Amino acid sequence: MLTFAQSITIARRSVKTVSGIPVSQIDDNDTLEKCTISEEVRVRLVKRLAIESEEFGVKKHKHTLAIEDLDGIDSSSTVGEFAEAIEANAK
Repeated sequence: MLTFAQSITIARRSVKTVSGIPVSQIDDNDTLEKCTISEEVRVRLVKRLAIESEEFGVKKHKHTLAIEDLDGIDSSSTVGEFAEAIEANAK
């Protein structure tokens, strides 16, 4: 199981990769929309990065996560909620 610290790092790094916002400027309470991730395709990309990235995603931590596990995450979700979904569902 991933820790919250690992999950929030995955979430922030995924957001940074898509938005270009430095990780240090991404707050847990920021919505994905506030981080310029408002289009459905960009939301899906952020989710895919969290799942597939071997550099910082769940794969780096030898875990798996299905895209369906993140269905509740949309542009109105916060970065913290994204991290909680990652933590709760990574196996």
